Amino acid sequence: MKIIMGGTYDPVHHGHLRMALELSELIGSCQTSVNNPDCQTVEAVTGADVHLLPCYKPVHRGEPGATSEQRVEMLTMATDGDAALIVDQREITRQGPSYTVDTLKEMRQQFGDDEPIVLVMGADAFNGFARWHQWLEIPKLAHIIVLSRPGWRLSTSGELNNLVNNCRTEKIESLFECAAGYILPLELSQLDISSSKVRTSIAKGHSARYWVPDRVWRYICDNQLYGYHG
Repeated sequence: MKIIMGGTYDPVHHGHLRMALELSELIGSCQTSVNNPDCQTVEAVTGADVHLLPCYKPVHRGEPGATSEQRVEMLTMATDGDAALIVDQREITRQGPSYTVDTLKEMRQQFGDDEPIVLVMGADAFNGFARWHQWLEIPKLAHIIVLSRPGWRLSTSGELNNLVNNCRTEKIESLFECAAGYILPLELSQLDISSSKVRTSIAKGHSARYWVPDRVWRYICDNQLYGYHG
């Protein structure tokens, strides 16, 4: 199974990292039980790989405050030492507008038609899903995990509601049954941190320490990103 967490990562913060870690452990645990349903002994659980995909040029927001190279460097620093978290630069390498449907088509070609692929997004992003480029093609290419975010609920109107009603599952194990097509609402630890909050705080002259990893904070300071002037 391939798990994908896209975004600008402008900058990466502890909310991103905690979410990725919990997904890795949760999916890895489910994968162990699916592969060994009759096992009576406790086995060590290997975390599932989570691909963190920084976009090159976001299509639903303005230009990032850091360059693509800087965002990749910060993400690489933040995930150093955690083999399950993979910095996937395919959208950076491809350049141009970062359309998720194109990324999923590329991954399908790479991993084959039978490999389960799971696209992870927050409820806030999912509520605008019907405005995404070729959005109805995406569930044909991947499952979708919709993570709850503080203050957000799933949309209950229009075509998006129809899609949820047709594709919704409550069981993580369903994602292993086929390569794509399910939508799974999921609750993980809710750290009320956003990249925009981090950028705004820095621009106002406040420290972003403890919102981002220490190495990332030092990088921001050293490169005077997001309006930082120490």
